[in-house]
Amino acid sequence: CIRSLRQLDYPNWEAIIIAGGPDGTLHLAQSACSHDARFRVLEQKRLGKNAALNLGLSAATGEVIALLDADSVACSGWLRAPVAPLDVEVRATTGNPHPLRPTPISLGEQMERISAWEVHGASTLQGSGGIAFDRQVIQNLGGFPEDVYVGVDWDLNARLETLGVVRAFCPKAVVRTERPATLGEYWDNELRWRRAHFASLVRLSRHFLRGLIPTLTNLYIYALAWFTVAFAILAPAAALIWSAVRHPAIVLWGVFLAWLLAHRAALAAEVAAYERDWRWLRLAWVPPVLRILALGACVRATLAWRDQPAGFKGPRPQRSVNDLV
Repeated sequence: CIRSLRQLDYPNWEAIIIAGGPDGTLHLAQSACSHDARFRVLEQKRLGKNAALNLGLSAATGEVIALLDADSVACSGWLRAPVAPLDVEVRATTGNPHPLRPTPISLGEQMERISAWEVHGASTLQGSGGIAFDRQVIQNLGGFPEDVYVGVDWDLNARLETLGVVRAFCPKAVVRTERPATLGEYWDNELRWRRAHFASLVRLSRHFLRGLIPTLTNLYIYALAWFTVAFAILAPAAALIWSAVRHPAIVLWGVFLAWLLAHRAALAAEVAAYERDWRWLRLAWVPPVLRILALGACVRATLAWRDQPAGFKGPRPQRSVNDLV
């Protein structure tokens, strides 16, 4: 990450590195930045990511603040791209993350981002791609809430949305970063994110659940998850009770499941047409699998949404300090 920042084509910038922990990360960061005055390294205490962001924010001197996860490799134009749209109207931007480990799972997740951001014009802030904003915006929010440990980028996006702050997606702000590359990593990451998302809906319910339409929109995925589980249990039960293999409940379950999976498989066709790259079609099986895992994570998240450990490291593979040296 530090090596990639040295290649930025932006004229004047500073980097505040927040590092810590018992594994030598602080020492490595200090060594990597010791001969470059553009970098300052501050020690991080075990208080969660938002506490680290507040520490960095207090040390930063610029009027524009950009956030970048430490497991990211930025392209040379990464900083220029998200800063350029910031003006009186657009007050926050998000970059374009690409997986460091391209596997069917990480590329399946990439399809979801292409569909949401590029095809349908969403502008949800995501930390894995980097986030830039006018310093005054975060000061108006009172900084980053340190009792929020997980999903801090979503929490920031949600709080900005409550203020009506306009956000923008910057496709040229490319960042290669660690994304879930296996089904196990995807499950862990999705469960973590869904807990954070559901917790934010509860915490900011006056905004997200303020009426029928917003409530249905924000709770749709959780309602679908519980409906899927209930239908999966009740349909076979009905067939067993009436001893009918072709019971209408089984037929309806089959139709529902086919719709659910085919709807997600169509994502590959949408992205292939948009990108004009038909190789995406070979991954048509991935979105249905990820959707099943996501629905399971939604059910689990609603049952244990308060369980949000501050020290979770995300989907990156485990490596020792010796590997990094």
